Amino acid sequence: RFSISLPRAHKVEKLQTAVSDTLPAECSLRVVLVDDDPRITASLSEVLVEWGVDVYAYNRLDEAQAELAALSVMTPDLLISDGQLADGHTANEVFQRLGALYATAIPTLLLSGMSNADAVIQADATLLKPVSAEALKRQILALCPPADG
Repeated sequence: RFSISLPRAHKVEKLQTAVSDTLPAECSLRVVLVDDDPRITASLSEVLVEWGVDVYAYNRLDEAQAELAALSVMTPDLLISDGQLADGHTANEVFQRLGALYATAIPTLLLSGMSNADAVIQADATLLKPVSAEALKRQILALCPPADG
């Protein structure tokens, strides 16, 4: 017989961050997020939604490509991807295949646990996992600055 004892965890009611709860009001962003880990996709989506971002989250590239191709009226403001997906696809493929769906270039953000990922993945910016909410927000604002009112 095998057993494991773990300390009891407490549910986090609201993400506590040192950054403001939303992006600037003039930022109305649509972000496509692709990460094969459902926990990462869910937690990043939660943070982005709290900031007022419209999030299109996927765990597989093929699923993202099929669904986004059907949403022809929606053009994202940012593509975010994990460096290496479990199905063998890389962020390069995510950015190329999803970017090809749109007439304009879409900024890309790589999230990776590999310290040398930016040497093999073509992205406009790279953040190493684990990613802090503050670093994520800074990078999103750098890639998608608010429109001048």
